[in-house]
Amino acid sequence: MRRLRVLGLLFAIAGLLVYLPALSVPAHAQVISVFGPLAGNPNVWTGSNQFTNGVTLGPVTVSQLSGLTGLSTIVVVSNATPGSNPCTSGGTGALATYVNGQWNCGAGGGAGTVTSVTASAPLSGGTITASGSIGLTPCSTSQTWVWNGSAWACTTIGSASFPTNQSNGDTIRYNIYGDSKWETAQSGMGISLGWYEDQAQGVPICYGAIGCTHPVAEGSYATVYANGTNSAGSTYSAAATPSTSDVIGMDVGAGGNFGDWGFGNFYRLTFSWAASTTTNVRYWLGMTAFNTSGAGCSNAPPRSTTCYATNTPNTSALAFRYSAGTDTFWQAVSINAGTATVTSTGVVPNTSPHLFEIAAVTSGSGYNYYIDGTLVATITTNLPSVTSGSSNTQTIIFWAGDNENTSTAIAGTSYWMSMSEK
Repeated sequence: MRRLRVLGLLFAIAGLLVYLPALSVPAHAQVISVFGPLAGNPNVWTGSNQFTNGVTLGPVTVSQLSGLTGLSTIVVVSNATPGSNPCTSGGTGALATYVNGQWNCGAGGGAGTVTSVTASAPLSGGTITASGSIGLTPCSTSQTWVWNGSAWACTTIGSASFPTNQSNGDTIRYNIYGDSKWETAQSGMGISLGWYEDQAQGVPICYGAIGCTHPVAEGSYATVYANGTNSAGSTYSAAATPSTSDVIGMDVGAGGNFGDWGFGNFYRLTFSWAASTTTNVRYWLGMTAFNTSGAGCSNAPPRSTTCYATNTPNTSALAFRYSAGTDTFWQAVSINAGTATVTSTGVVPNTSPHLFEIAAVTSGSGYNYYIDGTLVATITTNLPSVTSGSSNTQTIIFWAGDNENTSTAIAGTSYWMSMSEK
């Protein structure tokens, strides 16, 4: 009996040993491989991998991994419009990103709408706004972009010297009068005239484009050398002898029988000039008609003549006038065949150098007069004739002075002169 019990126990143990392997390794079991980030190693893609539904990018947490099925954050949209946000159809295709609940096709495939450009040196110090295609939104009509030393900013244009009606061909230059504003300046187009001293000839020489002739002057000549304030100049003076004619001055552009330029074909005329005295003196600066067949006193250049030794010359001109005893201020003058419009500039004459400018408002409609960059007068009446072929149209540029028939020594200094033509 005891032997039978032992034998039965042995058979039971043997049966259990046969059953356990079958229980631990069933025929349908899945083998789990551990690789990549789960094994502490990076994934390395060595082939061409295609992701039909796009690529999902993080950040996500471990608990969120199982919920990312079917969610794409970057995808190529074959018919999207490049730059559209949100994406729109009808284009050539773009890379789309899903950001903040919206598909954005501005990330690639074309240029988008620029809303701002954050500046870096030398554009540091701020953000420059833009609209539509890449291009800066302009400042207001009275401002322009200026680098202030640390940033670009809209800066107000000099209202006193920047006229409402600009002359064609004008340019603007920053801070030329030391007021930290943009100012109107002569364009430098066409002919540009000026003087420098020629030691051999002892007279100033004209430089500029074709048609620039040497200035002709009257009075005793002396050189004024350049300094930290002004360029070199030419001073003409006359002794204290009474005269009914002009006794000092200069003109340029006088051909044999007529002037080289015309009233109707210039943008801006500029003189840098200084008077020697404001007592018993009369000065004219500008442009005047010259033709040997001309009317009145326009039949000769105003040198040693009575033409401009008066407040009412019988000629045609655009000029500044100061006549001691008559004028308290510089006068802006427009003369057509002896009939004049005279407008006070409100500027009191002195002996310092100043910038005198005359600019066409628009062709044939009027002229602006400036002193030191400030608009001081606008004249629209009694404008010189600009009729083609008219003997009062051909002009020269000049300045003249007389001592009003008194025993007064007078002088005037030309530093430079420029005229821009159409």
